[in-house]
Amino acid sequence: MLENQDFNELVSILENEMKTTLIFLEILHEEREILTQGQINDLDKVVADKAKIIDELEAINEQRSQYL
Repeated sequence: MLENQDFNELVSILENEMKTTLIFLEILHEEREILTQGQINDLDKVVADKAKIIDELEAINEQRSQYL
Protein backbone atom coordinates (compact mmCIF):
# COMPACT_ATOMS: atom_id res chain seq x y z
CA MET A 1 0.00 0.00 0.00
CA LEU A 2 1.17 3.53 -0.73
CA GLU A 3 2.40 5.80 2.04
CA ASN A 4 0.55 9.10 2.42
CA GLN A 5 3.36 11.08 0.75
CA ASP A 6 3.57 8.57 -2.10
CA PHE A 7 -0.21 8.71 -2.51
CA ASN A 8 -0.12 12.52 -2.69
CA GLU A 9 2.68 12.37 -5.27
CA LEU A 10 0.72 9.87 -7.36
CA VAL A 11 -2.38 12.07 -7.21
CA SER A 12 -0.28 15.03 -8.34
CA ILE A 13 1.13 13.00 -11.24
CA LEU A 14 -2.36 11.88 -12.27
CA GLU A 15 -3.68 15.44 -12.14
CA ASN A 16 -0.77 16.58 -14.29
CA GLU A 17 -1.44 13.74 -16.72
CA MET A 18 -5.09 14.74 -16.97
CA LYS A 19 -4.23 18.41 -17.65
CA THR A 20 -1.61 17.45 -20.23
CA THR A 21 -4.02 15.04 -21.92
CA LEU A 22 -6.62 17.81 -22.20
CA ILE A 23 -4.01 20.06 -23.82
CA PHE A 24 -3.16 17.23 -26.22
CA LEU A 25 -6.84 16.88 -27.14
CA GLU A 26 -7.06 20.62 -27.80
CA ILE A 27 -4.06 20.36 -30.11
CA LEU A 28 -5.68 17.44 -31.94
CA HIS A 29 -8.85 19.46 -32.45
CA GLU A 30 -6.79 22.37 -33.74
CA GLU A 31 -4.93 20.03 -36.09
CA ARG A 32 -8.22 18.63 -37.39
CA GLU A 33 -9.50 22.16 -38.07
CA ILE A 34 -6.32 23.06 -39.93
CA LEU A 35 -6.52 19.92 -42.05
CA THR A 36 -10.22 20.23 -42.82
CA GLN A 37 -9.80 23.89 -43.79
CA GLY A 38 -6.74 23.17 -45.89
CA GLN A 39 -4.51 25.57 -43.96
CA ILE A 40 -1.40 23.48 -44.45
CA ASN A 41 0.94 26.42 -43.68
CA ASP A 42 -0.30 26.40 -40.06
CA LEU A 43 0.38 22.70 -39.64
CA ASP A 44 4.08 22.91 -38.69
CA LYS A 45 3.42 24.71 -35.40
CA VAL A 46 0.66 22.31 -34.42
CA VAL A 47 2.80 19.27 -35.21
CA ALA A 48 5.65 20.72 -33.11
CA ASP A 49 3.25 21.43 -30.23
CA LYS A 50 1.86 17.91 -30.50
CA ALA A 51 5.33 16.36 -30.40
CA LYS A 52 6.21 18.39 -27.30
CA ILE A 53 3.04 17.29 -25.49
CA ILE A 54 3.62 13.66 -26.47
CA ASP A 55 7.09 13.88 -24.91
CA GLU A 56 5.54 15.32 -21.74
CA LEU A 57 2.95 12.53 -21.63
CA GLU A 58 5.69 9.91 -22.00
CA ALA A 59 7.60 11.45 -19.09
CA ILE A 60 4.45 11.52 -16.97
CA ASN A 61 3.79 7.89 -17.86
CA GLU A 62 7.24 6.94 -16.59
CA GLN A 63 6.60 8.81 -13.33
CA ARG A 64 3.21 7.14 -12.90
CA SER A 65 4.64 3.71 -13.65
CA GLN A 66 6.98 4.01 -10.68
CA TYR A 67 3.95 3.87 -8.37
CA LEU A 68 2.13 1.00 -10.03
